[in-house]
Amino acid sequence: MLINKDLIKPKILYFLFLSIVSSLIMYLNMFLMQRGINEFELGLIDTVGYIVGFLMRPVCGAVADHYQAYRPVLLALMLLSAAGFNGMLLLPQPLQAAVYNETFSIVNASYNDTGYASLCLATDSMTNNSYYQAPISLCNCKSASKDRLDSGIIARLNFLGLESDKQCILYEPALYNYSAKFVSNNSKLICKACQLTNSSSKAKSNWNVNFLLALVLKTIGLAGYSPLLCLLDAVTFSLLGPKPSDYGWTRMYGSFGIFITALLTGFALYGYSMAWSFRTDYTASFILATVLLAVAAAVTVTLKVPTSTRTLNPLKALPLMCLSWRIGIFYILVLLSGAAFGIFESFLAVMLRTMFDPPLYFFGIMFAVQVLVEAPLFALSGCIVSRIGEPACFVIGFLAFALRFLLTSLVPNCWLLLPVNCLHGLSFGLMFPAMLVFAAKQSPEGWQGTVQGLVSGLYFGVGQALGVPAAGALIHIHGNRPTLRIWSGASLAFGAVAACHMVAMRIWPDQQPSAMSPITEVKGDDGEDKTPAVAGPGDQLLEPTVEMGPIDDANDKLV
Repeated sequence: MLINKDLIKPKILYFLFLSIVSSLIMYLNMFLMQRGINEFELGLIDTVGYIVGFLMRPVCGAVADHYQAYRPVLLALMLLSAAGFNGMLLLPQPLQAAVYNETFSIVNASYNDTGYASLCLATDSMTNNSYYQAPISLCNCKSASKDRLDSGIIARLNFLGLESDKQCILYEPALYNYSAKFVSNNSKLICKACQLTNSSSKAKSNWNVNFLLALVLKTIGLAGYSPLLCLLDAVTFSLLGPKPSDYGWTRMYGSFGIFITALLTGFALYGYSMAWSFRTDYTASFILATVLLAVAAAVTVTLKVPTSTRTLNPLKALPLMCLSWRIGIFYILVLLSGAAFGIFESFLAVMLRTMFDPPLYFFGIMFAVQVLVEAPLFALSGCIVSRIGEPACFVIGFLAFALRFLLTSLVPNCWLLLPVNCLHGLSFGLMFPAMLVFAAKQSPEGWQGTVQGLVSGLYFGVGQALGVPAAGALIHIHGNRPTLRIWSGASLAFGAVAACHMVAMRIWPDQQPSAMSPITEVKGDDGEDKTPAVAGPGDQLLEPTVEMGPIDDANDKLV
């Protein structure tokens, strides 16, 4: 099998860019919750970030297309994302945290204590024997535990009503002739009723600062990161030429990046946080993402980018990309699938943290499992799409979303969620490449970056901007499991829309207009339409049947 050497660097960049998702982006909302941001506020922050990302994708694609400046644009975006994400480390900790009221009992809790004790000389009046009494300070009527920081909550346990089984040390003048000494004393504590009192307060002194800083910094980071993949997609499709269905084989290397860094980051955060047992520390995640961006920048400097000339001017190309009803329904399906995907991306980790409180390394394992099923479907997506067509892949993807939402709401244990996440292979590993291939087949020449930016912007930008705040509000009002079931039903409805789209395209295949076709309308001297036939979505494009001369860009007419 021949290897396309031009695709080696795009494969490396997919590996690096998507590694940032599993090393940092999937932990950002948990990090922000530690900084005092709640689910509803997270939804607002993500919504703004997704809208800005939607605007940045086609704008950056259009700039890169117009000036043929893919490398400079990619480098500038990497710098912007690094500045935004790393700036989030400056967010201050909340001043106070809420503590719930709980009452529980501990019986016969023993401990060994060694320390300095004040020895009180006493004399037994009955036997006239002298002895030292060793009262241990920790055996008084109350004590406090060390603070424990977990998920943004500081827990201080106040032990009340303690009784100590004190021991006395007999006085022997030859050995103990001083008033203070180092004493080892075994004590038994009996806590009759330990009350965990509520010390919460409405501390809003730094809420506005944290929320606004989180909004600005995460938006800057997403504005820089969001266009990276769609620009790389445009470069990849240009290099693939007449074989856009081979896109999945190249994108598959990004899945390998997610798999490796998901495991690495999960265990790194777990180990780093164990060293600081009083809190969960995400610093290692930010460091790893910064290193990945630096390596990606070095690779981008030598990236080969094909040059192309636009066949249509913007005023004529943009309407062609939007006016066909079939293309319009396609855009709607992109929005709906982006909304469903955004809920898992933004809230799955937060939901699991609330529902099961799993160890940090679990998230690395979970995302690694997702990638294990995603990568083969990326590789096979071209073959599947060529057999059943892109619309059928959309239907399968929405059904997978519905089933995944439902099963996630039913699992009683976080580890049982691992096989459920295998559905991610169908809902993303198959569905998303089908969308990009559909768009690539219909893109006018020289408009790859713009069209890929538009599709990715609708999916990761507007789609998620619609779904995430709705999910955040539902979680805030109804809780995690009801929200998941609501979205399961919504995904079934989305699948019905996709099924109608698929049936309509199969009933009227000959009437399919080339809404985004690179073929320009051609008429002969006798006025007869000699425009080459164009395949519909799901079919391979036919080769032009007539020879066309050069095109005058100013008037879009054949010379």
